[in-house]
Amino acid sequence: MSTKAKAIPLKREPAGFSRGSWEWERCCFCRTRTPYWTNLIDRSGGEQVACCETCAAVKMATQVPTKREWFDKEARLERRP
Repeated sequence: MSTKAKAIPLKREPAGFSRGSWEWERCCFCRTRTPYWTNLIDRSGGEQVACCETCAAVKMATQVPTKREWFDKEARLERRP
């Protein structure tokens, strides 16, 4: 399988996007803070999740969690002592 076939399409937050005191979201795979979001054609804009460029290059689109799965994972990890 070629790298191109594996790569997850991404979209960067707009350059002028103001988050105020918010930081970038965490990648759905490695949890690195990233300004990139998936751009999967089978999901609406509200269903996309944060994904860093590194993970997007080595993971497959079928491995991307749903937004609910991503939220639930983050909630569990943030509650850890």
